[in-house]
Amino acid sequence: RWIFGLSHHEPPTMLMLTLLGVMTLLLGLLNSFIGVPAQTALQERSPEDIRARVFSVFFTVSNVILIVPVFFAGALADWLGYPQTVAIISLVVLLIAGIGLYRIKKRQPVLPATKTGVKNTTAEEVETALAAAAPGPRPLPTVSQQKRPENRDSTG
Repeated sequence: RWIFGLSHHEPPTMLMLTLLGVMTLLLGLLNSFIGVPAQTALQERSPEDIRARVFSVFFTVSNVILIVPVFFAGALADWLGYPQTVAIISLVVLLIAGIGLYRIKKRQPVLPATKTGVKNTTAEEVETALAAAAPGPRPLPTVSQQKRPENRDSTG
C-alpha cells in the first residue's frame, strides 16, 4: 500500500491477498523449524509416566500466553491495516532475532587450545560434540517387555 500510495492508486486486492498468503506460508514453514525440534526435545526429556501432563500444561500455558499478542495484533491491524501490521510484526521479530544472535555470539568464548592441538574451538562446537557423543533417549519397552497384571477372580 505504501508503494501504491505514492501513485495515489489503491493496490489490487488480489495482489495484496497473494502477498499476505505468501508471507503466511513462509511464516508457517519457518515456524516448523522451531516447533518440531522443541516438541521433540520436550517429548524426549519428559518422563514417560507424566508426559501427557507435561504436554497438556505446555499447550495450556502457551495458548493462554498467546491471547495477549493476538489481541494487540488485531487492534493494530484495525488501526493501521493488515499489511502494515504484518510488516511491523515482522520487523519486531527480525529485531528480536538479531538481538538474540548478537547476544549468543557475544557470549560464546573462544576456548584455549586443548591437548589435541585444536585451536579456536567455540563453546557451540564443544556442545555439539558432547551432544553427538551422548547416548540417545531410551527406547520404549515393547509389549513383551512390559509387566502384565495377572487376572485374578474376585470369587476366590
